[in-house]
Amino acid sequence: MRNSHFILFVLLLSAICTGYFWHCNKKRTFRDRLKYEMDIFEEKKYKDSTYGFYAAYPEFFKCDTISGNYVCFGFHIETNMIIEYFVMPNKKLYSFDNGMKHIMKENHARMFKRKKDCFVISGYYYMDDSQMEGYCYYSKYVYRKRIWYVCRLIYEEKYKSCLDRLFRMVDGWTVWK
Repeated sequence: MRNSHFILFVLLLSAICTGYFWHCNKKRTFRDRLKYEMDIFEEKKYKDSTYGFYAAYPEFFKCDTISGNYVCFGFHIETNMIIEYFVMPNKKLYSFDNGMKHIMKENHARMFKRKKDCFVISGYYYMDDSQMEGYCYYSKYVYRKRIWYVCRLIYEEKYKSCLDRLFRMVDGWTVWK
């Protein structure tokens, strides 16, 4: 009787351990891996040589483009996500408020937050007046000396819940550090 209890205990323990290891070794989803990487990434910095602004980006993003007043870093594994920085001269000499309204309209903004010398907008991403299905943007505009300094994150909407740290990075971006 004792042996049968011991054997039953060993079999039960083996089944539990096998189930546990099988569950732990399931392949994690891309969303889980992305969330994990977003939580732990090291932030890298780029300094623009012409305008002197700083651009922060996750270490696993690659530099896609550096051209004049534009720099873009991208992540292109199973999704397309970019964080871009650029400068827009205020050619029409809009006031801050009028410039903000113009930019919001031009970008089809659905949300905005205004601060003293900057504002944040977000919405669905449009390219050449056509909505890019499933993609959104989150942008910060800083106004200094008739120039708009812009940081924009473009991402696939289904991964929004994984990108909290990137949203905080855009919100906290300062042009000069």
